[in-house]
Amino acid sequence: MHFRTIQFVFFVICLISSFCNVRAEDSQDEIIENLFKDYSKREYPPGKATELRVGVYINSVEINTSDMNFKIGFYLRQAWKDERLKFDSSIEKLYLLPDDIDKMFIPDVFFRFVFCLGKR
Repeated sequence: MHFRTIQFVFFVICLISSFCNVRAEDSQDEIIENLFKDYSKREYPPGKATELRVGVYINSVEINTSDMNFKIGFYLRQAWKDERLKFDSSIEKLYLLPDDIDKMFIPDVFFRFVFCLGKR
């Protein structure tokens, strides 16, 4: 499963209706460039803790009763707010490229006690 695509969608949602020190007449490229000018993905968003909303859509479940294993296919959605990425513009939505996603903070989500057999 490719989590970057899902994270990209929620990053765009998190940017909608935000405000910052960017002029309204700036283009999307200028806004994105200014957002990441003093931004470090290695730093957590400001505040005590970052609230992470997670959604799971289960696509498939396979149960093998002979060896007591199961396989689950699912989509994972994440949403969080990073105040460092606010912008003020007449543009309502920003569309980011995969290279832009590599510049941003992404929460480290992991699954405990995962057991994998065979193909992924």
